[in-house]
Amino acid sequence: QPSSPKGSLDTNCKIIETNKLLRERCYGVLELRRHKEFCLAAEAAGFQGENRYDFVPEGAESKPDVRKRAAEFLEYVFKSVSKNDKSSEETHNILIVSHSGFLVQLAHHLFKDCDCSLPVSINLKTEDELAIWRDKAVKNTAITTYEVKINYDTKEVLDSACTRYGCVDHLSPEL
Repeated sequence: QPSSPKGSLDTNCKIIETNKLLRERCYGVLELRRHKEFCLAAEAAGFQGENRYDFVPEGAESKPDVRKRAAEFLEYVFKSVSKNDKSSEETHNILIVSHSGFLVQLAHHLFKDCDCSLPVSINLKTEDELAIWRDKAVKNTAITTYEVKINYDTKEVLDSACTRYGCVDHLSPEL
């Protein structure tokens, strides 16, 4: 058990772990190419505007592939937490850092597959507005916060709530 830094009650707050499941979407033959090249290839294949990211180049991952990987990552996190403490009352703060494409698909998994509730400020939006909100690109350094309760025996999500999504208030010059 690592010792906690001075002033911290969490003995695990210094644990940093990398995981390949957090990588950005693989773009296959267009990997490491300019974004414009992807857009041109998508357009040539008949994918226009916002739908261009539904285009899957040869050898690439689709958005559903990334969503499946996000679900695998959450399952890994739940197993890791349950190994350390079986108490369902225990609160664990877990920081996940990844790319926008992965984080959006993680959100899709939580919202669509785990019935994650929306932030209070979003609840009054129409279904079309919600779809746009869920699909919005998450800016670099944006903060999204979820509270997730899991069954430690089955690793199933019992309840989940998004309290902040893609928040960039901390980037405001007024702060």
